[in-house]
Amino acid sequence: PVFEKDGVVSGVRVIARQVTEIKNVQKKIKESEEYFRRTVELLPVALFNHNMEGILFANTAAAKLLGTCPGELCGRPLVEFFLPEYREVFNEKLNETKKENDSSKRLTVKMVTLTEEVIDAELLITPSIYRGEQVVQVIVFDMTRRKKIREEIMKADKLESLSLLAGGIAHDFNNIMAAVLGNISLSLKEVKEEDKIYKRLKSAEKAVQQAKELTRQLHTFARGGDPIQTTVSIGDLIRDTGQFILCGTNVRCNYRFPDDLYLVDVDVGQFSQVINNLIINAVHSMPDGGSIQIKAENVFIEEPEGDPELILSRGRYVKVIIQDSGIGIEKKNLKKIFDPFFSTKVEGSGLGLATTYSIVKRHGGGIKAESESGEGTVFSIFLPVSPNKVQDMRKENGQVRRGSGSILVMDDEKAIRDVLGEMLTFLGYQVDFANRGEEAIEKYIKMMDLNKPYDIVILDLTVPGGMGGKQAMSLLKNIDPNIKAVVSTGYSEYLAEINCRDYGFRGFILKPYSIEQLSEVLSRLKAGA
Repeated sequence: PVFEKDGVVSGVRVIARQVTEIKNVQKKIKESEEYFRRTVELLPVALFNHNMEGILFANTAAAKLLGTCPGELCGRPLVEFFLPEYREVFNEKLNETKKENDSSKRLTVKMVTLTEEVIDAELLITPSIYRGEQVVQVIVFDMTRRKKIREEIMKADKLESLSLLAGGIAHDFNNIMAAVLGNISLSLKEVKEEDKIYKRLKSAEKAVQQAKELTRQLHTFARGGDPIQTTVSIGDLIRDTGQFILCGTNVRCNYRFPDDLYLVDVDVGQFSQVINNLIINAVHSMPDGGSIQIKAENVFIEEPEGDPELILSRGRYVKVIIQDSGIGIEKKNLKKIFDPFFSTKVEGSGLGLATTYSIVKRHGGGIKAESESGEGTVFSIFLPVSPNKVQDMRKENGQVRRGSGSILVMDDEKAIRDVLGEMLTFLGYQVDFANRGEEAIEKYIKMMDLNKPYDIVILDLTVPGGMGGKQAMSLLKNIDPNIKAVVSTGYSEYLAEINCRDYGFRGFILKPYSIEQLSEVLSRLKAGA
């Protein structure tokens, strides 16, 4: 009958549907088992009986974390892998877990692997069942790298706060030094070399140059000290810097650089400062003399997670190694050496290595130190490889270059306007002044209307409470597209930000500067360079 036939068909459909549902359930169970298996394999897990006699089970991840294989862990107490000060609190957490029997406990500890490496770990302690027996499950989370990242963030926050103060101090100090160096530079042109006052002025000039170096360190340390990069052969730069620093010391330096060493993009001044700081530290660590080994090599960073001291992106790097045979660094101080104002020297400022760290980070690289007391120190620097070809580095010859024409100077500091005016007059230029951007624009328009435009404009970059050089230049460029302007600043970090030519500037000069440096910039500008 049709009814029976329809019933059979319906029954077949029901069975088919049930089979499909069973298969789906089986699939979900299999997926769940696979997920659980992966979890067990990936998370370091150890199981104990309630008497804590030893490890009943340990997976591969746990064994790898502790520097051995699973078979070697079974039967061993987990507490033997803890530093002594964490063992008692671990046992307390275990007792609490066994008493409550349905809650998990968390504990942060320091563990020592069988390879004698100390790691930061967070433990999740949970009651469980294993082969029908009440046990305690401990999952170990390796927090070493996460802690290092957190420390890097805290260090960056600290540097950020201090850099605001350092940048402001350096700017104001540079303005003062600009007036001092300008007057010294002018005075040297008015006395003879055999006069006693000439030698005193040269000593004062040298002292200002040393002060300029200090403010450069503060600027680099300060926020926004972005490097103005040039593609260079790092070996040549290191050798030139090292030979200059070690001249007159009882320390020798051995260099080893391969011919196929990759090129890098660095701010030549800043990276010279890095080498300068590290070599000087090495010299100070060897008061009786010794040797420094400096070498470099091409490396490829595949998985930076293997080294918690470095947080680098995957890619090609040049690794620079500077090794001394000095007194070394005590273990308790090793983690602090890159902190601002930390120093083990009686007369140390604590800025040298902090600045070094800041420079390397701003170049997209990394730096770490390895040392033991009495065993010397090794600094390793990693710099990203450049995609560019090497460029030539021009050097100033230090000669005074005279000129002619009219120059408008805009600076909010009267002392700087006065000395810069005298320097420009000495060089042969006619000078007019403005103390802020608004006044500079008014005077520029006035002289254009009189058909007597200025040949060159020198603009101070920052004017507190008024229009600075960048904003003034954007307006002046609309008034006269052919304007020749130089940016003058005590904030060297802004030069990378404004990118002079993008804003219409034809050159820049950093405060403080000598009459020779000023004349060189103006001469290049007049020549159309």
